[in-house]
Amino acid sequence: MPKREEVPSEYHPLLDWYVQWCRQTGANQSKDWANDPLILLIGSGDHIWADEHADEYVENLRREEA
Repeated sequence: MPKREEVPSEYHPLLDWYVQWCRQTGANQSKDWANDPLILLIGSGDHIWADEHADEYVENLRREEA
């Protein structure tokens, strides 16, 4: 979690919400990251743009939609 003083004050309510949410859900307890479904997705789409820069990939997608 970022340090409060390093975050613009307009986002402090979001930080407050997050702290409260962690307390209510127990999200601040240690996690089993090895089995977390979102963590397991890291790198799963690398092959999609392996041969082109991510910005070029997005531009190509936008051209296809037009």
